Amino acid sequence: MAIDFDFLLGNNSLFEIVLPLLLIFTIIFAVLQATKILGGKKNIDAIIGIIFGLLLVRNIQVVDTINRFLPIISLGIFVILMILL
Repeated sequence: MAIDFDFLLGNNSLFEIVLPLLLIFTIIFAVLQATKILGGKKNIDAIIGIIFGLLLVRNIQVVDTINRFLPIISLGIFVILMILL
């Protein structure tokens, strides 16, 4: 029996909320880990990444911009990788 979880997200789908959150979290976490600004502690870097991700996901305009440009950027990266290989 399938369970419908659309009532949890309202009109927004999984791709409009969770994927931009994961993208922002990953970018912020990677930058903090690479620069070791906060001492290189993974738990603090993860908390900061989650906070930045949640703050940016609250702004619908930022989420729409990410969702609009992500396929174009992904295609560009794919083409560059295929040229390099």
